[in-house]
Amino acid sequence: PGGFRLRYGRARNHGFATAGVHPATMHIVDDFIATGTQIKTERPGKAGGVVPVDSIEGPTVRLANGDVRRIDDPEEAKELQNGVEKILDLGEYLVNFGEFVENNHPLAPASYVFEWWIQEFEATEANVQALRDDPAVDLEEPSVEQALSWATEFDAPLHPVYTYLWHDISVERFDALADAVAAGEIVAAEADGGTTAALEHDNEPERGLEGTLVLDNT
Repeated sequence: PGGFRLRYGRARNHGFATAGVHPATMHIVDDFIATGTQIKTERPGKAGGVVPVDSIEGPTVRLANGDVRRIDDPEEAKELQNGVEKILDLGEYLVNFGEFVENNHPLAPASYVFEWWIQEFEATEANVQALRDDPAVDLEEPSVEQALSWATEFDAPLHPVYTYLWHDISVERFDALADAVAAGEIVAAEADGGTTAALEHDNEPERGLEGTLVLDNT
C-alpha cells in the first residue's frame, strides 16, 4: 500500500523507456511528478520518462473526513489534494513488458485488468464478438448486473471493475467490514442531496432506485 500498482501495456504516447502515470496521481503528489519526469521504480529497476495516461486507474486516497476514494478525474484530484490525509496507493503504473526483458528482470505479478479478463471471457462459450458489436453493451465498464450475469451464466471471472483490492487488508478487517455492511441500512437519495428514511423490502433499494449504504463509524 502507498506505492504504484504494476500494469503491463502501453498507451499511444508511450515510447522507449517510458512509463504511464495517471494525471490525477500527478496532482495528488502536489505535481511533483510531471510529464517527462525521470523516475526509477523497483520493478523493472530502470528509469523511465513519465507520460500521462488517463485510461489506467488513478490513485486511491483517504481524505481528512474519513472518505476513501479512487480518483480518476484530474480536476477532482486538484480539488481534493489539500484534503488528502493518506495516499493508499498511487494508482497504476503502465509499463511495456519489453522494459523488463531489456533489463533482464523477471516479470512480476500485475493487476488483474480488462486485458486479462477479456481473454478469459473469450475462452468461455460467450459470443464476445456479438457483445462488442452491441452498442448497448460496455465490455470495459459494465453494470453490476451485467458483470454478475456474465460471471454466473458463462462461469467467467468477475469483471475487474468489481474485483477490489482485497489483498490490501487482513482477513480480520474483511470480516469486520462484512459485519458492518450486514448491520448497515440502505437509504434512498433525495433530489436535494439529502437522504430519506431507510428503505423497506429486506433493506434493499427497489430496482432502478439509487441508494446509499450507511454504516456505523467503527
